[in-house]
Amino acid sequence: MAGDSITLDTPQGPRLVTISEETEVKRAEGEEEASLEDIEPDTRIAVFGQFNGGGRTLLAQVIIILPPQK
Repeated sequence: MAGDSITLDTPQGPRLVTISEETEVKRAEGEEEASLEDIEPDTRIAVFGQFNGGGRTLLAQVIIILPPQK
């Protein structure tokens, strides 16, 4: 994670996710609050938003922190 963006490794290749002040960060489980600081390398996340830049950049509206894989 760097500044106002996150680079995700996806099966289709790297994708840049841009973050704004309006981006919400939530956890998939429970009511515990989350923030961008909770996202570390190898954290599993789901991102919802609008693609631009030829489909390689996603402007994040909501980021959900997923539980670790078992």
